[in-house]
Amino acid sequence: MIDELRNLIENDIDLKDNEKFCAILGLNPSKGARSPLLWNAVFNKKSLPLKMIPLDVKQDNIDHVLTLLDKNQDFVAGALAVPYKEVAFNFFLNRLDSTVKKIGAINCLYRNNGQLTGINTDGEGAISALTSEVHKKEFEKVIVLGSGGTAKAVAAYLSPELGNVKNLVIASRDKNKGSLIAEKCFGTWIDWHDIQSNINDIDLLINCTTIGSESDINNSPISEKQITNIPKSAIIYDVIYQPVKTRLLEIADKNELINLGGLKMNLEQAVIACHKGLNGSYSFDEIRNIMREVE
Repeated sequence: MIDELRNLIENDIDLKDNEKFCAILGLNPSKGARSPLLWNAVFNKKSLPLKMIPLDVKQDNIDHVLTLLDKNQDFVAGALAVPYKEVAFNFFLNRLDSTVKKIGAINCLYRNNGQLTGINTDGEGAISALTSEVHKKEFEKVIVLGSGGTAKAVAAYLSPELGNVKNLVIASRDKNKGSLIAEKCFGTWIDWHDIQSNINDIDLLINCTTIGSESDINNSPISEKQITNIPKSAIIYDVIYQPVKTRLLEIADKNELINLGGLKMNLEQAVIACHKGLNGSYSFDEIRNIMREVE
């Protein structure tokens, strides 16, 4: 089965038959994903016979890879990177609980009584990082940029029905996806071109797109001209963690706006996912303290 897996991925892996393992799946996680560093630090510290490996998977092969991992009991748990959070959600749909189904994307795989299923730690990790950094739990008006898996998860945790925000706005180019998120999370959708007229009274803006990531490093989802219309009391939150300082955050700095990047979110969601993958064998604090040593 391992040889079959090797034929479906783009990177080399050090893995033997009957060896217990975890994995992060994406287009090219071997090129810098932090999950293997974080998870393996826990495995090494606790002397567990486990390791996490990156799997670079082309879109044509993702369903086949998920099928192999599902059947292979040596695959213990894992993480999902862009663009496979929604693909995996659909693959495991019948095994997901109602909360996860509301989000519409998963980023963590784990075994429940031997059966592979999934959860989403992006939203919980993002909000946990945000509240611990800015010491604020409630917001009047929030704009979430994007309509992909991360945006779905973050919006679900910010939903007005949970009391974290009174006015949740989803801004995206894709009306169908954006409107669906807004509907599920009791918010409103606006077209990307209408951001300018909606940011002058916000107190939190969260970038959940890939604009400004390493593959698009010189761009920002919000222009310097637009950001001057954002209140000085507002917070700019970019969930991207590579680079640590995105173009959006540089512009926010220039305009003296409180801002934070995605490194702490990445840590928090990894803590939650690893805890789940290990069936709660170690506390969140134990896992977090070990992972912090990697930073």
